[in-house]
Amino acid sequence: MKINYNNVNIFLIESFLEMKEAYNNNVEEYVDLPYALYESEFVPFIMNKLREGNKSELSKIFNFIEKLFIDGDEMVINLAGVAIVESIFFESEYEKYKTEIFSLCGEITKKSFENCS
Repeated sequence: MKINYNNVNIFLIESFLEMKEAYNNNVEEYVDLPYALYESEFVPFIMNKLREGNKSELSKIFNFIEKLFIDGDEMVINLAGVAIVESIFFESEYEKYKTEIFSLCGEITKKSFENCS
């Protein structure tokens, strides 16, 4: 299934039901601006899962990110690289979790992180 920019928010909230409330609380902001949803809601969600050490959820998250790179249109690929990968890369705790992140990443996601430095 090709993921396009118009359905990338729906793809997120269907994949992670925890994101549905955050999306619905600010739907006016997020409906036309997936970058805002992914940066302000999904990245903190990812960082919390890293802090919790929730391996199964983290595996699901990084598989989801890889799927965005593989099945996304050009805008979705850019969203994954900028709103997710770069946002995580610039998080203050990135270095602390870098090894774990790299162990969970697919090849394309890993390359995206490597391109940040």
